[in-house]
Amino acid sequence: MGDKQNLSPQTKEAYSNAGAMHVLAVSGLHIGILLIIISYIVNRIFGTYQHAIIKVSITILFIWAFAFVTGLSISVLRATIMFSFIAVGNLYKQKISLFNTIALSAFVILLINPLFLFDVGFQLSYIALIGIIAWHPKIYNILFIKNKYIDNLWRITAVSIAAQIATLPISIYYFHQIPTYALLSNLFVIYLATILLVVGIFSILISFISPLLFLVYGLLYPIISVLNFLIDFIAHLPYATLSNFQISLFEVFLMYSIIVSSYLYISSKMTKQLNITLALFIVLLLSDHVENYNLKHLTNVFVYDINNHLALNTITPKKNILIFEDTNEIFIDKTIKNVKNNWSYLDANLPSIATIEKSKNYILKVKNQKIAIINTTVNKTLKPVIVDFVLLNFEASNLAAISLRFPSSQYVMNTNVKKENRTKIRINNHKLHLNMHDIKEDGYFKMELHKH
Repeated sequence: MGDKQNLSPQTKEAYSNAGAMHVLAVSGLHIGILLIIISYIVNRIFGTYQHAIIKVSITILFIWAFAFVTGLSISVLRATIMFSFIAVGNLYKQKISLFNTIALSAFVILLINPLFLFDVGFQLSYIALIGIIAWHPKIYNILFIKNKYIDNLWRITAVSIAAQIATLPISIYYFHQIPTYALLSNLFVIYLATILLVVGIFSILISFISPLLFLVYGLLYPIISVLNFLIDFIAHLPYATLSNFQISLFEVFLMYSIIVSSYLYISSKMTKQLNITLALFIVLLLSDHVENYNLKHLTNVFVYDINNHLALNTITPKKNILIFEDTNEIFIDKTIKNVKNNWSYLDANLPSIATIEKSKNYILKVKNQKIAIINTTVNKTLKPVIVDFVLLNFEASNLAAISLRFPSSQYVMNTNVKKENRTKIRINNHKLHLNMHDIKEDGYFKMELHKH
């Protein structure tokens, strides 16, 4: 039903590493399984060729009810809208174009909320579906298998390969990892997920009959246990997940250009198209080398958006220093887990941890640049010190005095500044017209301090 609140983090991680997260999220897969079940039932009741309008109406009603009950996720909404259009088209014996149906369903969803275009689920759902429709026939026809059971396994494998090809660039961009054994896990996941959905729906229908429900649960839980065991086994195989991949939007565009160009070459067998594919691949390799070269000659400072805490990160080509205000190991470990992808993207070394005291102000030197960290009252009578940016922390409040003592082109207010002090700083900034970045409102702060 789409409720994942009782799933442990370990279970979610295992499914992610095994490439089977689509089973945990209610998706088009579940709509497809539900359609098979409902179609079988209505055909048994009304007959295969009679009462077409009634059967289509009942089926559409059931899948929309399921979509609403499970929270109208993007993939479910896409599958439900598409099936509704296809079912009505078939009812009136109209020729159906899958790509037109995909485009129409996307149009309807974006009419409801245009911002869904930037939703990861929306992007993955549509890209995976387009990839399956385009690539599955090409991949499946590579092998001809007489045995129907082995052929069925190959069919599922071909679907998985097609989906992996289509979603690989965007998955790397967002999640920075590749599940190595996704093809293996999908061989049994789809079958077990189908059984689970059928038994799960049946358990809801007979939930008022306690003895029968007890027997159904006796079947349900062993299936879940077997599925979880197999997923956990695959997730812990050597090199189950290849991680720490980082690509730019430009590289995502290049990778999809290569995928499209490869598809056109396979379809047309034109040498020109093969040359274009190879040229795009060379550009992708060169862009990665250029990006890595530039990253190795940059020095960056980050103030991460972590509520009521300081997490200041200075990254040079040789050093990665993560600065906290305390030595709470749980907080430090959690922060490192959340920001390690950023270090991977910048090709940074593992960080060394440093701490500062809340009762003191600091001036940090990174390369030839200076950073002022203001934790407490500033003596405005002292000689001004020009810095590259000022980080307002903890007890910082008198912005007028701070700006006189530490003149700078950039001021950053951290999330741990007290509420009353935050109000004072905003009022002063309105009068002083300084360049202020508020972490609580504007998110994390990044500043390029030095470039060779």
